[in-house]
Amino acid sequence: MSIGIRTEMGLYSSVLIMYIRTLLVGFFHGLPASVVGIVPFMGLNFTIYEFLKAKGQSYYQSQQFSSSAQPGVLSTNACLMLVSGMAGGMAGGVSKLTVYPFDTMKKRMQAQALVNTFQEDSKINVNSLSAKSARGDVMTGVVREDYSSLRRCFRTIIRTEGLLAFYKVGRCCH
Repeated sequence: MSIGIRTEMGLYSSVLIMYIRTLLVGFFHGLPASVVGIVPFMGLNFTIYEFLKAKGQSYYQSQQFSSSAQPGVLSTNACLMLVSGMAGGMAGGVSKLTVYPFDTMKKRMQAQALVNTFQEDSKINVNSLSAKSARGDVMTGVVREDYSSLRRCFRTIIRTEGLLAFYKVGRCCH
């Protein structure tokens, strides 16, 4: 995926331009969404994991399997590891699905900051900054919308695209 910036502009040049224009602030766009999203993610993740692991272990122990008497039956340690792995996978999935809107807002705020930073450069065609995918433009909506704060980003997405826009997979913007 190419975003149409001059190929001779490397990472060092991009970082330097961003630093000159925005100082350190430009490197932290989207941070509020990350901070607000990590607390419920970790809380949900650990709570769901511990709950599912306890339920799975109590179910396994209530069945009173005798692995030594039956060939093909998993050992106790293997079953407990399987229960733990399944609990972790389900907990991670539910947690991520719950806080995914924060990731969407973070990505949009970061993409808008990138476009706005390089928009002032006369040698870069900002209209070519939209990343192309098989579905069309990915970043073109970033230039038009105002995602200057977490609250404004949330309201703008709800007003212009609706609730399901927070769960667009594979695209940061419309």
